[in-house]
Amino acid sequence: MSFSRTFLDKSIAIIGELPTDNIDQLANELCRVRQGGGRLFIIGVGASADHASHAVNDFRKLCDFKAYTPTDNVSELTAGTNDEGWNTTVGLDACNRVLVPADRPARARRFSVQHFTMLVTPNGGWVSPNSAEFYTALGDPDPDYDTIMFAVKNLGFIKFQVIQHSIVEIELNPRNVELPSLLTVQEQLLSSKVKLFRIKYFDKTWQSEISSSAESTIERLSHLCAPTFTPVPTDRFLVEAQDYRSLFDDKDCPFRPLVQKWRMSFGIFDPTVISLAVNHQLISRMMVIGVKPRERDPVFRFIGDAHRWLGRNFYASSIGDKVQDQPDKEYGEWVSEFYKSVATTRQPRFDLVTASLQFENEPGAPRRVVTYERVMLPWKTPSEEVFITLCSRNMAAKTSGSMAPSFDSSPVRKSARSS
Repeated sequence: MSFSRTFLDKSIAIIGELPTDNIDQLANELCRVRQGGGRLFIIGVGASADHASHAVNDFRKLCDFKAYTPTDNVSELTAGTNDEGWNTTVGLDACNRVLVPADRPARARRFSVQHFTMLVTPNGGWVSPNSAEFYTALGDPDPDYDTIMFAVKNLGFIKFQVIQHSIVEIELNPRNVELPSLLTVQEQLLSSKVKLFRIKYFDKTWQSEISSSAESTIERLSHLCAPTFTPVPTDRFLVEAQDYRSLFDDKDCPFRPLVQKWRMSFGIFDPTVISLAVNHQLISRMMVIGVKPRERDPVFRFIGDAHRWLGRNFYASSIGDKVQDQPDKEYGEWVSEFYKSVATTRQPRFDLVTASLQFENEPGAPRRVVTYERVMLPWKTPSEEVFITLCSRNMAAKTSGSMAPSFDSSPVRKSARSS
């Protein structure tokens, strides 16, 4: 028998003998520590230091645990050795350099990580975690689960945490947040002297964003918590929302370069957006729509020439016109709502659309059912106007590998402009 076979067989045998009751007991104890706001220290020596570092990353990322390993910070670890000897390298003293009680000497206290955590209720009140008031608001006086995570994810609570007087962390599920709780958090941010802010929000999975100003954090929270646009079902238009994040990894999708550009540029529009669209043969099927905060009605800023179904000269003559005023009024009003939603939430949309479109470039303007994919991306401009780029492709074109018919580059000269 080969060494590999022997090694694997013995590994399987050892794993089969592990005491599952003890493992379950350890998991329950870890859960209790996390619910109580405790911290987890993992220490490894030699190669096990790498295992400890990996475990800490997983506990923090996957389990929302406040986990640490002293061996991650070699400078701090060996500084203790210089001052106090090798007996302090690994052990309680090393952990105390990460978090120590307030009654320890000032020299040790300088390493402390100070957390201040409060929760905002859906009606805008402040409660302390694990307090009787919190359990009353939760509606469960004796919970046996992660109450904070449950309240934030499902009940519209917002977790507000200040770390070491230098970072504010806000954790929320935007879809469940009520206006009073949002206003309470935004009011608190206005009075904050902290310069670093982290928003952790739930959108199918947990997402994280960092900002260096209270104003931009307040604005971003407003975008995240804006009401979700739900299109009214009609006989002519059917929309199936897709996950736009899937486009980041879909190498066969022609939208991918533009979506990557949006992400890498932090959604800031500049002339290279049009250049990229030309280079990747997206420009023909592309539109740029402008939405101003106070006017709200989306207007055309650029129309690719493959949109001749709107009218033979529509792509050239309608720049600056309202989207809702296109020849097919019903379609114009319907699609305008999507542009407004993307501009308000600053969140992309990726949809599969089945629509009965009116072909204005044909005699009698007949209607035909078309199924197409579209991606809408919000872009910041130097003015207050938000640009929304729309790229689309007919599903028949998807199977043939073609994005659009051949096009004349002259529309590029009508490049998007903010007014």
